[in-house]
Amino acid sequence: MDLDSIECVSSSDGLDEDEIHLHHTLHPYSLSHHHPELSATKPRNGSNNSGIAVPTATAPATSVHELLECPVCTNSMYPPIHQCHNGHTLCSTCKTRVHNRCPTCRQELGDIRCLALEKVAESLELPCKYYSLGCTEIFPYYSKLKHEALCNYRPYSCPYAGSECSAVGDIPFLVAHLRDDHKVDMHTGCTFNHRYVKSNPREVENATWMLTVFHCFGQYFCLHFEAFQLGMAPVYMAFLRFMGDENDARTYSYSLEVGGYGRKLIWEGTPRSIRDSHRKVRDSHDGLIIQRNMALFFSGGDRKELKLRVTGRIWKEQNPDAGCVSSSDGLDEDEIHLHHTLHPYSQSHHHPELSASKPRYGNNNTAVNGGPTATAPATNVHELLECPVCTNSMYPPIHQCHNGHTLCSTCKTRVHNRCPTCRQELGDIRCLALEKVAESLELPCKYYSLGCTEIFPYYSKLKHEGLCNYRPYSCPYAGSECSAIGDIPLLVAHLRDDHKVDMHTGCTFNHRYVKSNPREVENATWMLTVFHCFGQYFCLHFEAFQLGMAPVYMAFLRFMGDENDARTYSYSLEVGGYGRKLIWEGTPRSIRDSHRKVRDSHDGLIIQRNMALFFSGGDRKELKLRVTGRIWKEQNPEAGVCIPNLCS
Repeated sequence: MDLDSIECVSSSDGLDEDEIHLHHTLHPYSLSHHHPELSATKPRNGSNNSGIAVPTATAPATSVHELLECPVCTNSMYPPIHQCHNGHTLCSTCKTRVHNRCPTCRQELGDIRCLALEKVAESLELPCKYYSLGCTEIFPYYSKLKHEALCNYRPYSCPYAGSECSAVGDIPFLVAHLRDDHKVDMHTGCTFNHRYVKSNPREVENATWMLTVFHCFGQYFCLHFEAFQLGMAPVYMAFLRFMGDENDARTYSYSLEVGGYGRKLIWEGTPRSIRDSHRKVRDSHDGLIIQRNMALFFSGGDRKELKLRVTGRIWKEQNPDAGCVSSSDGLDEDEIHLHHTLHPYSQSHHHPELSASKPRYGNNNTAVNGGPTATAPATNVHELLECPVCTNSMYPPIHQCHNGHTLCSTCKTRVHNRCPTCRQELGDIRCLALEKVAESLELPCKYYSLGCTEIFPYYSKLKHEGLCNYRPYSCPYAGSECSAIGDIPLLVAHLRDDHKVDMHTGCTFNHRYVKSNPREVENATWMLTVFHCFGQYFCLHFEAFQLGMAPVYMAFLRFMGDENDARTYSYSLEVGGYGRKLIWEGTPRSIRDSHRKVRDSHDGLIIQRNMALFFSGGDRKELKLRVTGRIWKEQNPEAGVCIPNLCS
């Protein structure tokens, strides 16, 4: 949505005319928020939250590890693994590099897959390659590479931006490297005052940059200053990076100030970790950006020479996790701020416990003895029921090629009627035998690790899993198709940290919604606030959309939990003004029902635009709605009346 289409008015929004405070918090780091206990492609081993104990897997032999090393690039091989007629293997990347000739015996390689070695790799459990640096995790072979790219123990890259420096190491090593090899200025202290001078400010190039390192609070920080083209506009930018991991970086804040001649520009933010490259931080504009004309104004004189004095300060946050805005933060209790940081973390939602031959390990769950956990290996029948294309469990009709390779009916058209394994024409051959084998299977729910202990026939399991009470919840954020899933505490933290949603405590509320141009009603104009009361969380939605041809505003409440629990609460919403008011009372809907489903069922307070403008008063050119509300717990929720067209 257009971020300027709806705004929040606060009594503390008055700025000094000489000061412009920039707050660019719309650039979250690109670290993965993967929660393996919810999105594991294979079920997990060891003890879990429900106390279910699963046997652990065995350790592989060293000689097998050596077989999986490509003889050309010496990297670990991943499917497809190729081989020559004599059985010598190499990775798919190197197959083209050696001009389709085996590097061992010089025989032509052809298109022979070493499926046996690929299946052996599936059963391997390997330590992280950074185990010598402190990582003690064990991973399935095909998961190890992904972990190593994000491992907290992996070495850091040199933060120097002037060249493609390939130096890597720990922080003390990189500090010495910057000082001795790049001759970077080193300073001690948490405040700084620097002057940047450029003789010809009309020449703005990406190469015009500067780096300074500061040592304070026992940590090191990199201050970057550079000139570059932002689209067609020449700009200068200053930003700070923390020499350490992102979690530690979030415990600090910093400010940058530049000005002159009665004007100044101030930036406050959180330093980015050097895990994020210099270019990535710069291109995200997460820092103090100064337009060239403003920079020349600050420089004064004949505007032929740039003279910028940048001052700044670094401080340690007392409570870095308390990032939400509430009425105790100096804001009017009737007004709230909108935060639209639509960057959901990418998260897989695949739980095929049927194909659990690939054990998974993670950082969240451990066995009783404190070591890493593994998953129970599944039987060969379970593996046969996994489609080789989409990796989902197969259901009738199951197809196969003449060589017996199976795949699901959905993928048959996707591969253009060619077997993805042997490339033979598929035809219309049904694998009735496998369908009948599946019919006799009884399998646990894929959410067994989350607490479900039910066992189902293979063909009934899918229907149950679509309604299982233990299935994870989807993110209730309506501004984007966020794919995040998890339990309620995880989603509350996700809404607060990733979507920057306002969090409030209490069962009554009084909010003011302001929109500068109420004639523009779009489906994307919306707002979300989370309330914590009675030990539960509730989502208050407010949005504008077209109801048929009529523009309307709507407010409704959703309960962060299951429908049965939602029915134990009620809420009221009231809007009014100038001797009129409109009141809604109802039961909050569960977030099991999507935001769109609740909105389209009209289960909430609907305000016609003309009435909303009447409530706003004035010249009817600006929407100013004050919505008050209350949440309460029903004494006898079973006596409630169910409205068929509103209740799911």
